[in-house]
Amino acid sequence: MVEMINSNSNDGNVSGSGSIVKSGSNPNIKNFALSMSSSPPSVSFLIQHQLSKSAGFLGNKFMQDDDINDSVFLQEEIQFGDLIIVSNRLPMTITRDKETNEFIYKKSSGGLVTALTGMKGREFKWVGWTGGEVNDEQEKSKLKTELMEKYQQFPVFLSDKDASMYYDGFSNGILWPLFHYLYERNSMFDELQWEAYKRVNETFADAIMEIYKENDMVWVHDYHLMLLPKLLRQRKPDINIGFFLHIPFPSSEIYRILPVRTELLEGLLASNLVAFHTFDFARHFLSSCTRTLGCDTTPRGLLYNGIFCTVHSLPIGIDPEMFKQVVRSEECQKRINDFKELKYKGKRIVLGIDRLDYTKGVQLKFHAFEKFLTTYPEYSKNTVLIQVGVPTRQNVKEYQDLLSDINELSGRMNSTFGTLEDGFPVHFLYKSIPFVDLCALYSIADICLVTSVRDGMNLVSCEYVVCQDQAYQSGLRKDYGVLVLSEFAGAARSLGGSIIINPWDIGQTMKAVHDGLLMRGVEKEARHKHNWSIISRNTATQWGSDFMQEFEAACRYQKDPTLFNKLTAKNLPFISSSQVRHELETSKAKRLFIFDYDGTIVPLQKYPGLAVPSERVLNILKRLASDERNDVFIVTGRDQQMMTEFLGGVKNLGIASEHGVFTKFPNSEEWDTTLYHLDNESLQWIDYVTPIIEHVSSRTPGSFSEIKKSSIVFHYRNSDPDYGEWSANELRLHLEMAFAAYPMDIIKGRNRTLEIRPMSVSKGACVKKLIERGDYDFIFVAGDDTTDESMFEEAERCSKKNPMTCTSSPPLSPTLTRNPFVGGNISKKSVFSVVVGRENSAHSRAKYQINSVDDLLDVLDLIAT
Repeated sequence: MVEMINSNSNDGNVSGSGSIVKSGSNPNIKNFALSMSSSPPSVSFLIQHQLSKSAGFLGNKFMQDDDINDSVFLQEEIQFGDLIIVSNRLPMTITRDKETNEFIYKKSSGGLVTALTGMKGREFKWVGWTGGEVNDEQEKSKLKTELMEKYQQFPVFLSDKDASMYYDGFSNGILWPLFHYLYERNSMFDELQWEAYKRVNETFADAIMEIYKENDMVWVHDYHLMLLPKLLRQRKPDINIGFFLHIPFPSSEIYRILPVRTELLEGLLASNLVAFHTFDFARHFLSSCTRTLGCDTTPRGLLYNGIFCTVHSLPIGIDPEMFKQVVRSEECQKRINDFKELKYKGKRIVLGIDRLDYTKGVQLKFHAFEKFLTTYPEYSKNTVLIQVGVPTRQNVKEYQDLLSDINELSGRMNSTFGTLEDGFPVHFLYKSIPFVDLCALYSIADICLVTSVRDGMNLVSCEYVVCQDQAYQSGLRKDYGVLVLSEFAGAARSLGGSIIINPWDIGQTMKAVHDGLLMRGVEKEARHKHNWSIISRNTATQWGSDFMQEFEAACRYQKDPTLFNKLTAKNLPFISSSQVRHELETSKAKRLFIFDYDGTIVPLQKYPGLAVPSERVLNILKRLASDERNDVFIVTGRDQQMMTEFLGGVKNLGIASEHGVFTKFPNSEEWDTTLYHLDNESLQWIDYVTPIIEHVSSRTPGSFSEIKKSSIVFHYRNSDPDYGEWSANELRLHLEMAFAAYPMDIIKGRNRTLEIRPMSVSKGACVKKLIERGDYDFIFVAGDDTTDESMFEEAERCSKKNPMTCTSSPPLSPTLTRNPFVGGNISKKSVFSVVVGRENSAHSRAKYQINSVDDLLDVLDLIAT
């Protein structure tokens, strides 16, 4: 079995989108841009490639508008630097000469090395741990120099204690079993091991930055380094980072067991691209992001902290030619002949090649073979199971117990079914075997039996098919062998010509072995050809090339200034407190401050009653409202009673409750209803809609309904993300169909709410009326939700220099008109519309953004001083 790299990895079986033409007023290009934004990155890349061929046509036909200029593809201007590969271990075994004490270097030849060296025209450096402790500074310097000059490898130095706690402790004691769904084998979470894991990831980040140059691409590998992307992003915000996980990613229900689940996800989400072997693993990752971080995701990925993390599935392959060359060699053919004519003459061979790990299901394999011999005793004379168990983690008790169990099973079968005349049915080899012997065994085996209970990919299956193909082509076999493959191995998603089994079903595995031995040659050939077509196309080199293609596209996507990027990550400038203070100090008239409540000046809470304003918030509002030049309003969907309870103690504070249906103006204790003129007829729908909302809420665990005087809100942020979203969409669809004739709007909020309100009511309409009541020359508006977008629109529209007064795009609220502003004389630079939360800025109409509630309060604190 060929290891991916010489890294002592527990997995012995170690594939973005580009930019498009600028879209302006031309609807053809705009529609095409929108369709591209929802395409998988690989599809986008292909479309881009085809469009580049017709750039002249596009230039003649579409480049008529003033706002469509430059080249069709600006992304081609981005020039990437070197590739830096980062893995737990260097692909190098380092020893010392006993006589000279000089370092001896022996390269590893694994699948990852093959994949990268096979990419034409790509220079790369490799960063990894040396595999042992080096304390002498001169020796460290010598190692760095020799490895970089001779092999383009850069060593990371770890103490034995850190290496043990990070590798054996957290990586393999916590992450490995959990990610393979064997969480009952987890060690108790150890804070010291977690600290070592963080410390080692920091050490790797420091090592990478020593050799990093502008626009280099950093490709990080596997579960040992899940924090590394974020650490690199903190050091270099515009760095290009790709990450590939070589083991399964568990379902969200399993992943959420981890006490440090958030930290690991945030570490990965700093990457431009995160890739997995299968779509199942990618889907589990996205689901974990939704359930753990509350992120909205798409099949392409998600936007998090200003980085769009593309998520992809790219199954790794092997180098078929390497195996074929060995099978064709004279030495291997001699071994094949010895096996067939001497050691295993007249025997049908069932082959198992596994690292001896509890994820490989070797015990299940032995139980199935024992049942096979018991059910079909005639096969005990002419069928043998050859199981190669490659030693791993021999000092760990669980692995020692596993070896003991397998020895016991092997001995029991041999004593029960073996004879001196016919030999023994089970040959268990607890050792690594030479590569030529491995290829010989692959070539003569009638069945390759893979019973992994969970596997990232399992390349044994691919190696078997390749050797079988060459053995048949060389006349070493009369027919093809049969691959029996666990459905829990990643390779099962690709190799459809296999007999797919559930390894936990002992009877099914037994039957698959029996069927494979009896299978007709025609069916064997058909199954083999299907598998060979997949393996010969998806090689290790192709996998490396595919990953780099997607990696580059994902990096361009993040950096591209064209519409394609703006559709997903609008780069709003951050609000500057100094700029706001300057405009305040030059103000000659009244100043207007308008704030949303939830998610703006108080953090979002699970339930409305928990969103109590802090003393800091109350103090800031009091200071702002105490200045007679300021009018300060809270414009919210909350009802009067709750807002009075929360903010009633702040003098001179205006409160527009239920989007302004009920308004308490500064210096007044009365609630005014004159902003809107609502009658009973315009609100009669509430009586009809309320029972429906309450019914859906009762059927959606975690959700609740909020019934107010003029509106109803369905809150589903505490429900299962998928089911809650489905319930909200179903509810919205049915309400739109059933109540189309009623004067009501149905608004879906960013914070997982569905609000039903009167058609004439919106925060934008409220803000418009508030602005028209005063002579203001300064306006500051802050919000975080979809319902706040109309506030931003009205605030920006009030500037006499603002081009939004003549824009052709429709207003967010259907009730808002485009009448000229009739309030004060406000310059564009004196209007500040601020969206809170980077994740909310992607499609916001605000002029500025700010990261969080606390950051906004910091700005307001300075303003109010």
